[in-house]
Amino acid sequence: MNSDHSPLTGVSRLEEDNTENPQFWEPSHAFIKYAIAFLLVGSAVFMLVIHVFTPDQTARYYGPIAMFLMALTTWLVLACGGWRPAVYMLAVGVWLTITGISMFNGGVRTPIIIAYPTSIILIGWLISTRTALVAAALTVSAIIGFEVADSWAILPAAPPTPSTMHGIVQILVVAISTLLIVLLVKSYQNRVREVSRLGNDLALRAAELETHKSELQQAQAVASIGSWVCDLATQAIRLSAETSRIFGVPGGIVQTYGAYRAKVCAQDLNAVTRAWQGALKGEKLDHEYRIVVGDTTRWIREKAELEFAADGTAVRAVGIAQDITERKQMEHQVHLMAFHDELTGLPNRRLLGDRLSQVMAASKRTGLYGALMFLDLDKLKVLNDSHGHKVGDLLLVEAADRLRSCVREMDTVARFSGDEFVVMLPELDTDKSQSTIQARIVAEKIRAALARPYEFVIQHEGKAETSVEHRCTASIGVVLFIEQKVGRDEILKRADAAMYQAKNAGGDAIRFYDSLVLASAPREQPADRSA
Repeated sequence: MNSDHSPLTGVSRLEEDNTENPQFWEPSHAFIKYAIAFLLVGSAVFMLVIHVFTPDQTARYYGPIAMFLMALTTWLVLACGGWRPAVYMLAVGVWLTITGISMFNGGVRTPIIIAYPTSIILIGWLISTRTALVAAALTVSAIIGFEVADSWAILPAAPPTPSTMHGIVQILVVAISTLLIVLLVKSYQNRVREVSRLGNDLALRAAELETHKSELQQAQAVASIGSWVCDLATQAIRLSAETSRIFGVPGGIVQTYGAYRAKVCAQDLNAVTRAWQGALKGEKLDHEYRIVVGDTTRWIREKAELEFAADGTAVRAVGIAQDITERKQMEHQVHLMAFHDELTGLPNRRLLGDRLSQVMAASKRTGLYGALMFLDLDKLKVLNDSHGHKVGDLLLVEAADRLRSCVREMDTVARFSGDEFVVMLPELDTDKSQSTIQARIVAEKIRAALARPYEFVIQHEGKAETSVEHRCTASIGVVLFIEQKVGRDEILKRADAAMYQAKNAGGDAIRFYDSLVLASAPREQPADRSA
């Protein structure tokens, strides 16, 4: 991974790399141009001073001419967009020109030598602090070299210089150096102001982003929808605040895929695995499952899109998680209302019909008999007339509980209407006689359970509680079925007919459907079936 702050290169690398970018130099653009202009003007003025005071010393022209040509070349390179070459030519060229002029005009006695500090500052500003340190070391070495060369009489003899010319040259060097320093400071101040403005803009944008983030989190909380991002290479998952709340994990902590799977309800884990495997193959990921958070179970709807590399490998997943627990509870409530009896919680006639159709289809495949029992509670009307329908409802609820306790988990107990119940026993036996015996055992168990006395405590307004005991038996009609050619309504009708035979026998009885016996028996149905 590349970094501008590499521990091996430090700040200088950042500075040197930025010289290639014109936008980085925008605050110093004017400084660079003014510096070139001053060098051009200064060189011309030097040549004018030489022409006025020492016109016969033509060798003195070489230095200003070299400075002028260097500045002119730098201007042309800069105009062509060569930022790095122009910067190096300006900074390094000034230092080399000063050194060359000093070398042939008296060494440390040359007036131009006072421009060395300005040259070093220029190098540090335009290139880097490291390069400025190198330039300072070279300057010291050059000055020492001039002294040694002068003591050994190696340097060319300095031409005679009038004192007036000497003063003018030094004043000119000081003036140009001062102007460059002023421009340097102004350029620095402009850069500071620009950085300050950018900082203010960044702070404003950060505040806006924080506001948008807060609004997004609020919207997610209202909708119970959170977002998440998963790095499939590391299996790290970043959750939004709402997703963290939904999954019951601390906010701001990166989760792992393993921790996510640990939250999934065991019954739904295989389905979740299949959904993810399909998504990795490019299939749409949109599924519902349950998670366990503490002592509660939550329903989650998850949708996601996966990003794939050029070789088809999934690298990233971005998705949402929505808490749909409330919706599932409402759906469950609607299902209960549509398919279950409100008073007893048992399946109603509609759900019974669906289950009977399923059992009939299964009976045809397996060859196993099934049994359907139609039950009618005897003398419930007496209890209703004596103590009111609220007490009668208590008896119905108790009768439903007793029926549940008498059958297997696979069996169905339904409330058909008023005081009528239906019990369905699937998968008895392939032999009819054995199936009849099994059905009779269950029917006897039910008859005995329902015949036990019912005890109720009745609370009267403004009066003491009273205890009521009531005996209520049941008339039970049973029909066996297997590969029936008749429909489910006919089976219910036959069970009902058998129940009437038990009712006509005085109640508290069990009768099995027999078409011959029922055909010859008188059809005497009591006027009130709950009597």
